[in-house]
Amino acid sequence: MAVSPTFGGGLPPLVFQHLGGLVVLQDSISVRYTDLSMFTFLLLLCLVGSIYTQESGDNVQEDYEIQNNIEPIPLSDATSEDHLEDSLTSDKNTIGDKCKSYKFYNHHLTFSAAQGICRRYGGNLCSIHSARTNRCVSNLVRRANKSVTLVWIGVRNYGGNSPFRNVDGTRLDYTNWGCGLSSSISRCAALNIHTGRWHTFHCGIRLPFVCNY
Repeated sequence: MAVSPTFGGGLPPLVFQHLGGLVVLQDSISVRYTDLSMFTFLLLLCLVGSIYTQESGDNVQEDYEIQNNIEPIPLSDATSEDHLEDSLTSDKNTIGDKCKSYKFYNHHLTFSAAQGICRRYGGNLCSIHSARTNRCVSNLVRRANKSVTLVWIGVRNYGGNSPFRNVDGTRLDYTNWGCGLSSSISRCAALNIHTGRWHTFHCGIRLPFVCNY
């Protein structure tokens, strides 16, 4: 008796010698046997299926363990100390005599990271208390980098129905709001240096910023 059934799959070649009958499983899979009972044939198929299932399970488990052992690389707000020092000492990033306490940093950071840099050097994201200062800050940034459009300033709210306020604790006695996103979504203020208008954005976006000391 000779039977040659073919089964789909991708098993590796396996050879069994049993009771004088030869069973060969190849990638197709082709199974040929001689002088074997149907019971023996089915028994061999079950054995092969068990081996394949175990190997597949091991591969799935291995893939799962690899994926779970990969640590995500977080986006960093860190910026070069050398670059920050260059910004801190560069004359082109410092406003003139009339507004000399303001400094521009051309590093794209989130609002909180930018405030952290300002605090590190003894200041805060800038508070603006007059139209003249608003123009001075805009001119400062344009003079330092003409390609910049928006910079963080030190104005935000803290959720709910809370009003916008200066992060340095001074009174918000001047504003120049333009259009912006809903304050329920965007709670941090940026200055458009070309129009002088203030706009609200999500605090997690990255922009250059201006500190005051």
